[in-house]
Amino acid sequence: MPRGGKAARSASAAGAGRGGDRISALPDAVLQHVLGFLPVREAVRTCVLARRWGHLWRSLPCLRVVDVEVLGSVDELTRFVNRLLLLRDPGSALDGCEFDLRGFEDVDPVYVDLWIQHALLLRARVLSLSVRWTQLYKRFDSQYLST
Repeated sequence: MPRGGKAARSASAAGAGRGGDRISALPDAVLQHVLGFLPVREAVRTCVLARRWGHLWRSLPCLRVVDVEVLGSVDELTRFVNRLLLLRDPGSALDGCEFDLRGFEDVDPVYVDLWIQHALLLRARVLSLSVRWTQLYKRFDSQYLST
């Protein structure tokens, strides 16, 4: 019998029933819901698990840009978030979007503003931004208190 025939599909289904890959049998919406609880960097990494998982991160209902220190630098953070938002499926709405940028104090506010605008264009229902007070104070001090 040729590879990929009825016997192979049957064996694959039996393997899933014996503790194999049952997660991939879940509908896309359920997988995306579960992936939405992960930091977005980890959710994107799931695209290497299987061909079927390759597109799931593009329409996650919740984006959690947290643990930014693991990216190593502000430049890597900026590149990652820019790609994330540009490659996201524009037709899928966001239930929530979280940016926790407390790991870096020198994130360009122009990019942060663009990320927030993009999240709002994607119809984010809940938007959360966490930055250190010193970041805001330095920006405010340099823009409004200098002569």
